[in-house]
Amino acid sequence: MEAYKREFIQFLQGAGVLKFGDFTAKSGRKIPYFINAGDIKTGDQIAKLGEFYAKAYLEKVGNKKPCFTDLPIKAFPSPYPPPSPFLNKA
Repeated sequence: MEAYKREFIQFLQGAGVLKFGDFTAKSGRKIPYFINAGDIKTGDQIAKLGEFYAKAYLEKVGNKKPCFTDLPIKAFPSPYPPPSPFLNKA
């Protein structure tokens, strides 16, 4: 497993987002863990989450230039972290 994936799991645990136990998914399937992304609340946590997304993206896509689009209606906030990790690497 890549180091960033281990760091991601540690980040989720440290933020109190990743819980282990007996949970039931909406599908009715039993699962041993639950990730409550709604518990990611601080700007630093959101920025760190964006870094993990960027690393996963680069692992899948490689060095291709990323193309980000925004919602056509600016009145709705995007629920996703900004792609700043990509901008910092330029």
